[in-house]
Amino acid sequence: MKAYTSDVKDVIKNLETNSHEGLTHEEVKKRIEKYGKNKLKEKKQKTTLEIFLRQFMEPLSIILLVVVVVAFLIRDTSEAIIILLIVILNSVVATMQEVKAKKSLDALKSMSSIRTIVIRGGELVELESEELVPGDVVIIEAGKFVPADVRLIEAHNLMVNEAVLTGESLAVEKNTDRVIEENNKEIIIAERTNMLYMSTLITNGRAKAVVTGTAEETEIGKIAKFIQDEEEGTTPLQKKLAVLSKQITKVAALVAVVMLLIEVFSLKQEFLKALITSLTIAVAIIPESLPIIVSMVLALGIQKMSKKNAIVKKLPAVESLGSVNVICSDKTGTLTQNKMKVTDYYFDEKSGKVETLEIDESNQYMLELLMKGFVLCNDAISQEGNVIGDPTEIALIEFPKKFSYDELEIRSENKRLSEIPFDSDRKLMSTVNQYKGKKIAFTKGAVDQLLERATKILKNDEIIDITPEDKVNIINNMTLMSEKALRVLSLGFKMLPENSDYTLETLETEIIYVGMVGMIDPPRIEVKDSVLRAKSAGIDVKMITGDHRITAFEIAKQLGIANEIEQSIEGVELNDMSDEELKKRVQNIKVFARVSPEHKVRIVKALQDTGNTVSMTGDGVNDAPSLKAADIGVAMGITGTDVSKETADMILVDDNFTTIVNAVDEGRNIYEKIKKAILFILATNLGEVSAILGTVLLGMKEPLAAMHVLWVNLMVESLIAIPFSMAKNDDSLMENKPRAKNESIFNNMILRLLLSATYVGLTVFGVYLFITKTTGNHVLATTAAFIVMANSPAIYALSINSSKLFYEKDFFENKILNAAIGIALILNAMLVLIPDLAKFFKLEAMSMLGYAQYLLLALIPFVLMEITKFIKMKYKK
Repeated sequence: MKAYTSDVKDVIKNLETNSHEGLTHEEVKKRIEKYGKNKLKEKKQKTTLEIFLRQFMEPLSIILLVVVVVAFLIRDTSEAIIILLIVILNSVVATMQEVKAKKSLDALKSMSSIRTIVIRGGELVELESEELVPGDVVIIEAGKFVPADVRLIEAHNLMVNEAVLTGESLAVEKNTDRVIEENNKEIIIAERTNMLYMSTLITNGRAKAVVTGTAEETEIGKIAKFIQDEEEGTTPLQKKLAVLSKQITKVAALVAVVMLLIEVFSLKQEFLKALITSLTIAVAIIPESLPIIVSMVLALGIQKMSKKNAIVKKLPAVESLGSVNVICSDKTGTLTQNKMKVTDYYFDEKSGKVETLEIDESNQYMLELLMKGFVLCNDAISQEGNVIGDPTEIALIEFPKKFSYDELEIRSENKRLSEIPFDSDRKLMSTVNQYKGKKIAFTKGAVDQLLERATKILKNDEIIDITPEDKVNIINNMTLMSEKALRVLSLGFKMLPENSDYTLETLETEIIYVGMVGMIDPPRIEVKDSVLRAKSAGIDVKMITGDHRITAFEIAKQLGIANEIEQSIEGVELNDMSDEELKKRVQNIKVFARVSPEHKVRIVKALQDTGNTVSMTGDGVNDAPSLKAADIGVAMGITGTDVSKETADMILVDDNFTTIVNAVDEGRNIYEKIKKAILFILATNLGEVSAILGTVLLGMKEPLAAMHVLWVNLMVESLIAIPFSMAKNDDSLMENKPRAKNESIFNNMILRLLLSATYVGLTVFGVYLFITKTTGNHVLATTAAFIVMANSPAIYALSINSSKLFYEKDFFENKILNAAIGIALILNAMLVLIPDLAKFFKLEAMSMLGYAQYLLLALIPFVLMEITKFIKMKYKK
């Protein structure tokens, strides 16, 4: 059966489902077994074994395997075995990290997966789209992707973008009518007006539909085109480091060849031994653990962000977050609480803030009448502890709760007898209630409209004629509230005789005026501090909203975003402004009100063209272009549409501005941790290289064998570098200005790197040279050099990990790093203190006392680094 040429009733019957009840849970289980999950086949993932074997094709692994072969050829079995074990261990660690990173990314993807509303067993439930089966009845709204191929049951102003299937960029209208086939001619997808297809986009309206095809049986599945899948990205930093690693590898190869030639032809070394020496230098140069460490820092940072309600969907976003210097934020729900709250009052010629209002004998009658009237003349309803309805009416129901009045109790005691609904012409709503044994009509609405119908006023608990002065006083108080961007509603009432009719003329004439309240969607409590925090971090916060200018500015003023009304602008003014003029003014404008999605794109581009890195929030279908244009597109997790979530780089699970600032903080810290890891790794590697080159160029034997270098690089270095990613965040980073978008990772680091490497290299070289010259014992000299080289990174890691001097920092702030250092020191000691291990590693076994004296020498690089840090601090002051 072709669903589009059949009547919808026949389609539902054929699928053995029910348009009102949907499928039963038992039937769903059967169909999942029969049809499988509604998920397109993914490209084949590499197995853990394939990932493991691929590690042996890395340049470093190839070099080391060559060393293993050469070592076996010259019968240096112990070195060959140790290097082979280290290569295997390194491959295992790299595989584990890659698998773990993949699982983390998969978990994050599942957190942002598309969900669909389905009717199952007569109830509306929200499910992952992959849980759908043929026969399911789904509800789809604007901004949602179609989760499967479906036949329409109901369609309301439905427009769909089918570009993904048809190539037509304009949205097409859809309806429930049967499509007629002429002469059995196949009807093309674009003309199947009663069908919706998987991965197309609802741009307008809503629909109820029955699923006709899932997974491979959808039109998308048939052509096997993966529309929503994205390749896992790498950050610009990772790309730069990959290039750097390749360049270092080329340099290592060149140095190795030059050293081989020098050793063979100048120093007259045996070719195979010279080959091992040159390859040892190559191994020392290559920062083999760097890619793993950087990936780990990024993966852990992303996981940490997800726990703080920020789901990063694209890896480059992590790096961009650290350089954001403008945050363009929506107002409703992000900066505000997304719920109206009564904040001001006026009755009995008294006005003020609700938070300071107390109920007593002098005001109880009138305040109670005002509150109860707003609750009774109200269509919002309470369900299972939640109030559902118009935000304004919800605020009026919440208002009496401050004074311990219960809305349900008020309504049960004062039954509604009749009503006249609100309409936009009258701007009023009226209800008739049985109130304290009498029939009373309550009317609420716009102040001016209610005053036109009011002939009396309630003052001092008495009903008296309303005077022109009373009306002026009321209007003046309404104006004061409006100037504070409050929405103002008035309340009046009318006593009705028992036989009264409930017509508009009866209920909304000769009204007794009671009072009014002002309400606003108040700022989130925590946002003001977050705005201040962003400003101290050199980040400019701008509000971009569709709301009115006065309302937007008032909230912006309360939050510290703007100070003067001149710092705000409306969309109509943007229309009259050229791009060049906007670029000149955009930096000084803090509030953009009544803007369209097109305006948002212009604002983003103007900010970027003036050298800014921009974060933009959005939640609607039409926000996708501005989210894509921004350096960091941020979608709302609660109110956001599927389109905005798919386009965005990051999703706010809680729709909260503070989460953006926290994410920027995390982004800066991730970048800083990567810098520290790079400094640590390269300082160690360059220190090794300089020590080895120095001795070889002096015609001496190399101070460290290949297995010693590998031990330092892959065991000690990796063990200690990984905890850099787990360090406590540095709060002081949010006191600095954002880094430039194109700033080099080595910015302000080159001198420190060269000095650190020099301190390490000179110490190892000096120790080896001194012992060689004084004892002539090469094994002892190598052992001493190894003790210094293996232990000094474990000690100077404490200096690199903190910008403070050693005695100023909390030694226990990174317990994992301390533990790693402890483990590294113990493992290093075991290689020298245990005779069999020492022999296997070609080291001289030592006593604890002998070992300790060389261990003290490993402190030299750390002390020199701290002295350098101290001098730098003094110089800055």
